[in-house]
Amino acid sequence: SKNHFGSLNPRTGEILWSKTQTEEVANIDSSGFVTFSGQQRSINIYDSDSGSIITTFSLPKAIKGTIKEARLINSGDTKLRLVVQTESSYYFFYGDELVYQSKQSDAGVSVTTTGFYSFEGGVYLSHFETKQGKSQICVAHVDFSGKEKRSTCTQYFSKNQEIPQIVFMKDLLITDKASMYNMLFYSDFSSQVMAPPKGVSYLVPELNIRVLDNEDQLKICIHDPSDRVPVCKKNIAKEDKRASYAFSYGSYQHIKDGLLYAARTDKSFEIHLQDMDKNSNINDLLLFQVKGNINFGEIDWIRGYFTEDNYRIIVQTKDLTLLYITKEGLKWELDNSLSTIHDLEGFKYKSSVLDKINPYYENLEKYGAQNVIYLIPNLVLRVKVHVSELIEGVLGLVEWSAQKLPGLLNVAELFKKGEKTERIDPNEMIQGTRQLLIFVTKANTVVAIDSKYAKTVWRMVIPSDHIISSIFKLEEKLGEGILNTKAAIIVRNKSSAEKTRIILLNPLTGSVIEEVDKIFDAVKILKIPHNEKERKQDFLMFIDKNLKLLYFPSSEKAHAEALLSKINFFTIAQTKNVIEGLSFEQGKLTKIWNYVLPSQEVIIKFDQPFHTSHEFLKLHEEGFFSALPEDKRIIFRHTDINNFVIVSNDSKSNGCNLYVISGVNGRVLYTSNIQNVGKNQPINLIFDDNGVFFSYFSTKNFIYEILSVEFFHSHIEASYSDLLYKYYTGGLEDFVKVDYFDQDTRVLSFQQTFGFPPGIKVMKAFNSKLGLTRKNLLVITESDQLYTLDRKLLSSRRPLVPGGTVDPYSFESTNDPPYTYLLPHSGLFTVTGTSHLNDIENIRFITTERESTSLLVAYGQDLYVNKYAPQKEYDSITEKFESSLVILSIVIALIGVIVVKFMAERSKVYKIFNFS
Repeated sequence: SKNHFGSLNPRTGEILWSKTQTEEVANIDSSGFVTFSGQQRSINIYDSDSGSIITTFSLPKAIKGTIKEARLINSGDTKLRLVVQTESSYYFFYGDELVYQSKQSDAGVSVTTTGFYSFEGGVYLSHFETKQGKSQICVAHVDFSGKEKRSTCTQYFSKNQEIPQIVFMKDLLITDKASMYNMLFYSDFSSQVMAPPKGVSYLVPELNIRVLDNEDQLKICIHDPSDRVPVCKKNIAKEDKRASYAFSYGSYQHIKDGLLYAARTDKSFEIHLQDMDKNSNINDLLLFQVKGNINFGEIDWIRGYFTEDNYRIIVQTKDLTLLYITKEGLKWELDNSLSTIHDLEGFKYKSSVLDKINPYYENLEKYGAQNVIYLIPNLVLRVKVHVSELIEGVLGLVEWSAQKLPGLLNVAELFKKGEKTERIDPNEMIQGTRQLLIFVTKANTVVAIDSKYAKTVWRMVIPSDHIISSIFKLEEKLGEGILNTKAAIIVRNKSSAEKTRIILLNPLTGSVIEEVDKIFDAVKILKIPHNEKERKQDFLMFIDKNLKLLYFPSSEKAHAEALLSKINFFTIAQTKNVIEGLSFEQGKLTKIWNYVLPSQEVIIKFDQPFHTSHEFLKLHEEGFFSALPEDKRIIFRHTDINNFVIVSNDSKSNGCNLYVISGVNGRVLYTSNIQNVGKNQPINLIFDDNGVFFSYFSTKNFIYEILSVEFFHSHIEASYSDLLYKYYTGGLEDFVKVDYFDQDTRVLSFQQTFGFPPGIKVMKAFNSKLGLTRKNLLVITESDQLYTLDRKLLSSRRPLVPGGTVDPYSFESTNDPPYTYLLPHSGLFTVTGTSHLNDIENIRFITTERESTSLLVAYGQDLYVNKYAPQKEYDSITEKFESSLVILSIVIALIGVIVVKFMAERSKVYKIFNFS
């Protein structure tokens, strides 16, 4: 687990700095932050203003036990005062000097520390000890110099020697044993045992103002330290079972100590302040109120800081919304739920209308981007499309010039420098380079943001009795040129996993279109994309642990069953070392093969090649080879989305095993044992096109390594004329296919290992709409930077001898650079530039209508969104291109031609030759 801490600007809510630590974090006050590692017994102290480390130290060896808590004590002194709590003792440090140590366990007494509390006069320490079967609670008062002022112990009766829950307050300590009774220690170190008031079913031991919850009503009781009698008021809040509350002990100036609490229902949010007057009457003051639809979840906690003329209140909700409220009202609202992103989808702003179909790209989608059979027809079609677009562009230019020519002639207006305003480019919305990104989070929120400006467009909170499972984009073709897009949010009931709710939303507004409840405990949900010839809409397929199927919408069942017979499935059994292949037969999934790993192996990672929606529908029993031209020869890459790769942890060795398996019949196409794998470090696995990439930390070389494995046809074609002959005579189609049932599949594998010094937390391959753009790898380094790795650098065919002659029938590449173990590292390949990101955990690519460009989304504690084009935007004009100046230049050139012609007609040469 990881902990996050940082500092905010209270006026704007802007995050000044933030950090992520695997250690425990304790934020005490403005004097600083403390992080500690219990097992390693180390402590870091940070400055609260800058986030820089003030000091670091480890507990001396003489101090025993694991750190349970560590806090800074603000005494007004310039030196740091730190209290450290272990399992059985307390330690008080003044600077680096140990000035106090509490009682520890010995042979006859068992001591367990239970908590401490700091106040103006020092620190209260408490512990629970057992001696000869008898238990007692002890409290000690230690001043800031480390001197113990007073201490006392009181016998404690409990069943099964349970350790009580102990909570400190301003002048007294409360211990609680379920709801049977309370024990109170007062500032004079006297004690009292008190039973809860009659009719109270639960007592929260947090404050001297008690919160008591009966079945259908809320009571608030105040313990008056003067007479030690609880005063209660019934029905302090609305009897709404859906409401959520948070309570805090209010300590402020000029007003008596009281209770600060917040209440939230579906239609209102209120903050109240309560205290007790001299006559033991409870006064209620409404500090803040909002009515209407509330766009944040249930309340988690509330803190208040009061002065004579103002107050500052911070409210944290369970969906990680932070509210900052003063006497003037709500100052700002900060949504931190995007730090817990679970899944996301991208939606085009122009999703309701289909763009004009480009027949060239349509042909590529239909027959495959790498299919050499349609190489010449595709080339002819592309030329035809470009000529057609050129004619349309010229006609559009003439029409546009006729409308805009008067304004273009005003050259001064073109270069006028004024205040910049947001320019809405309709092309970026149509082409999908600006989209609406919808995130579902672990904090039970659904958040839609604009990918270009990172602004929240709408937000939704899922009720706390449900948990979000995933999000899908469902498209439905309503007619010619009309495409209806919906966002499907899958949520599950916390109390019953089989209760599944499908929420259909309008992605642009967040409004609910439909909610459908299903009783189905799905272990896997697959989206099957629409096919314009056979089906008009996408559908979801739910699979349970018994391989039963459920379809949504249910009207798609007939189409689904016709399609599923073409698809190969595989599943990893719960034993984690068995893989089973499935096929759809007679309305259900049937097991057709299985592969059992050795008993000492457990599968830890698996992956499949990325596929476009149309490739998903073209699954077949035979893989294929795609051409890779190099100088005077052609090498064929083996590509098949039926195949998958797994990595298993071998408990009997210090390594992992890698398997590439055919999903058609379970045949193992490749296996390798990788030794010296740091199993406590990040491991990544990618299967993309014809390559497998496995990253791990090498305990032998003390560096992160990437194992690259690529698959090729055993045949190399050295003659382009022979290839064309096979193409025109029909012999090429059979040549490029793979039969996994044949003894000789004609598939060869090559591998190479590379070192990458910056380290690899996460590794992903670039995705584009058609898969034509080079599939460079993007990694998250250990310093949370995004770094791109060119696919050529990871080629297993990089020549071993620089400048050597390559045999025409050798698989060594003539285009890739010579092999070196270390991959080059340069700031030029850092995608995030100078941006400082914090704890980035994952990468997603959202494809656009541009083949060269996808939207890059990196998320974790921070969120990074940008356009990413690994081979530059070769299919579009950049945003910096100034079309107005080009058109102006054309207009000037046309005028020049007219002027030159006019002058030429009046020249002597023209008259001599008499061109008329």
